[in-house]
Amino acid sequence: MPLCDPANWKIADEINNSIWSESPGRQVALAAQFPVGHVGAIGGQQAMFAEGGQPGGPLDPLPWVPDLVGKKSGRKDAVMIIGSAYAPFVTGFTRRARRMSLPDYNIGTWWEFLSGDAGFLQEVVGDGNGADEHNYYSKIATMFNMPGPAFDLERIILTDWCRASFVKRVAVAADGVIRPDHGGDGICTWRVFKEYLLGNCAWHKRRLGKFNGRIVLLGNLSHRCLQTACEAWGWIITYHNAGGAEVQPPPATIGAFWNDGQILRFGRIARRKNTPLEFVAVWHPSAHGWNVEWVEGLRDWVDI
Repeated sequence: MPLCDPANWKIADEINNSIWSESPGRQVALAAQFPVGHVGAIGGQQAMFAEGGQPGGPLDPLPWVPDLVGKKSGRKDAVMIIGSAYAPFVTGFTRRARRMSLPDYNIGTWWEFLSGDAGFLQEVVGDGNGADEHNYYSKIATMFNMPGPAFDLERIILTDWCRASFVKRVAVAADGVIRPDHGGDGICTWRVFKEYLLGNCAWHKRRLGKFNGRIVLLGNLSHRCLQTACEAWGWIITYHNAGGAEVQPPPATIGAFWNDGQILRFGRIARRKNTPLEFVAVWHPSAHGWNVEWVEGLRDWVDI
């Protein structure tokens, strides 16, 4: 089944219930701290679709994106994939090919948002075929489907440290129709981004606290977010070579984790009373020249 198939994902999840109901209040507080109503503003696009108290504005923002939680993600062979933040994906506010309409975003429950006929899974994630072959989600699926038999996507949890679409607001384009806000790690101002990260951390701690699989971090910023979150929680990170011996923390580059497509070192998170979690960082799927061969050893690492 492709990533966009709702059959992969749990339709009941307490953490997603909390994200959907509580994230608008957190976005209101963040928009008050870091105003989002002007060109050049950086923050959650869920508060930039309208002005003032209108739906999608800074006083009545839309909920942040819920996690995709696989039906088998409670097993020890589960994989949690964590990016940094969602790119803009709403029609009229992005130039990306895969996008969904604002009315289909603002519709009811988080499961309806994900699984509707014009919902996030169908319109943004896509099926990986044709024009979707090189999109973000298709590359994630490719990382786990090469080499070997088809990877069971029900083992996956897919989320971002910042569940808002973290963007830099731009002016309306010359056509007067689209406002193509800029997303991606390159627009990150750490002072602002860190506050959005911390606004999500309680949900991440709950998610990671009961997780028993392995973690794949997408990009340098995601790795930095993990370090920041663990410091806030009092969880200790150590780093190890491929044989398991403890080594010095790597420099802040993804290449330090890999050598010719194989894992050179990985991280281990001590969660106090719980079993330690292991993680590796990989190049973000949007990285220039991204090639699945850079991480061809990933499949063997997650198939424990």
